Amino acid sequence: MSGSICITNGIVVTMNPEREVIEGGTILIQDDRIRGIFRKNEWKGNGNEEIIDAQGKVVIPGLINSHMHSRPFRALGDDLPGATWHSRYAQPLSKLMDEESNYIGGLNAFAECIKGGVTCAANMPPTSAGCVRAAWEIGIRAVIFPHGGDDPQLRDANESIEVSLENVEKAGNQKGKRVQIWFGFGHPVECSKEYFVKMRNYANRYKVGIQGHVAMSAKEITLYPEKFGKGIVEYFYDTGFLGKDVVLDHGVWLNPKEIELMAETGTKLIHSPRMNMRYGSGVTPVPEMLAAGVGVGLGTDGPLSTYRIDMFEAMRLACFLQRVHKRNVAALSAAQALDMMFLGGAKCIGLETEIGSLDVGKKADITLIDFAQPHLTPLVGGKHSNLNALLVFSCSAGDVDTVLIDGKVILQKGRLLTVDEDNLRSKVNEFANKALAKID
Repeated sequence: MSGSICITNGIVVTMNPEREVIEGGTILIQDDRIRGIFRKNEWKGNGNEEIIDAQGKVVIPGLINSHMHSRPFRALGDDLPGATWHSRYAQPLSKLMDEESNYIGGLNAFAECIKGGVTCAANMPPTSAGCVRAAWEIGIRAVIFPHGGDDPQLRDANESIEVSLENVEKAGNQKGKRVQIWFGFGHPVECSKEYFVKMRNYANRYKVGIQGHVAMSAKEITLYPEKFGKGIVEYFYDTGFLGKDVVLDHGVWLNPKEIELMAETGTKLIHSPRMNMRYGSGVTPVPEMLAAGVGVGLGTDGPLSTYRIDMFEAMRLACFLQRVHKRNVAALSAAQALDMMFLGGAKCIGLETEIGSLDVGKKADITLIDFAQPHLTPLVGGKHSNLNALLVFSCSAGDVDTVLIDGKVILQKGRLLTVDEDNLRSKVNEFANKALAKID
């Protein structure tokens, strides 16, 4: 097969239904798809393939960051409570952003994603303009949805439903596209009832998804009854808003009834454990959701509030947070964290038939991790296998060596091939400093 790529000699973690791990395996890629997966010594090439030698590396499906933000700022207001932080930084900085700053913010966040092994990201910028262009250019698979809302006081910080509709219409038929545009809402209290009715109708019409924040803090859930007459998930259920195409973010303060309603309607949830811990806002009831049958993915949230984009850390913190909260080492296992990362993430964004595992016919979105390092040694198999635990508890973004997206090498030996990182850093620093000079 001329023009093929073969990744060979690696330890292949398939995440397929049998959760097979193939030592010394080979993955054959043609165009944007996986065309074959072979055990050691099974594959024989014809000499025309491009060979990626994965000796000393673990080969995994591309990581999926199911919820993030890409404002071109980082680590501001560390000791501020959530509501104060939003009014001090998130909202005024969002108002200062235009298409170009959304573009460079998107590029920077996507670069961080790819360098950390992420091949697919669900990103919520202040507005979709610019960020969609960044995703196409850098080569990542992405779902873009705006920080939307219709609160008049936040008109310049949130994207209006009219602009969201225009962007979705411009995208046309999105089936099979590497970059897609969804509808999004920032916070329910920043949205009217009419806003959600329109969003639901538009999502039905254009067959795209919806993602937005809910129940992030104890204070927030006290505001829902005044505005909606009941809890937000119950309101969404009663108005027909929930469904398989809806993904809710955070859900720290969801109650058992709300979890049941999400399970009944196929509504998904994204857990960003660093957000829980950074704000001290509580602990998302992940084990309860999984037990109820709710699809759960993992995210990092945004570097403005949660400092960095590292999906290995997201898995690690998800486990540790539940174990501390429940005082039970079995509260959330490494295997469950991997399932949420790959299979849960793929389902959350409606791409479970395309990504999330290494299977013949799926997209060639693949990450290679350099395991020839002290902190990943020893790697043992058999009945004492520590592979899952090493992936979740010992790996970090800096261990990623190579990333392929749609069968193309995007990161090679830690070097990003699709963007000038020095130039990008310069632009981000310049914009951030100018914008922050305007904030009291």
